[in-house]
Amino acid sequence: MTQAKFNGTDLPLDFEYKPEYSSRISVLKTITADVVQKQDFYSGDTYYSFSSPLASATIRNLFYNAYIAQSTVVFIDYDSTSRNVLLTEFKKQDESGLYNLSGRMKVIP
Repeated sequence: MTQAKFNGTDLPLDFEYKPEYSSRISVLKTITADVVQKQDFYSGDTYYSFSSPLASATIRNLFYNAYIAQSTVVFIDYDSTSRNVLLTEFKKQDESGLYNLSGRMKVIP
């Protein structure tokens, strides 16, 4: 297992993430029927929920700046797989000078 990285910065070892997959479904209503289209997997529909308990201000600023900039950054997971992601949610909670971080990243294919 390697260390996860976000925008080139090593993340703490207690950084957790979990992929969320979904399928695409489209329903077009016509006069005589419903036309249903389904795609089982499209990489652009993949999200990662993440959390980092008791993170430093440096890590908080790293995620906060990426969220505010709304630009694509590189996330390298524990398996050394590199993905371009966009932060769609970011939450922080102050706790004794450290930060409990959580949020969601969307994979950009």
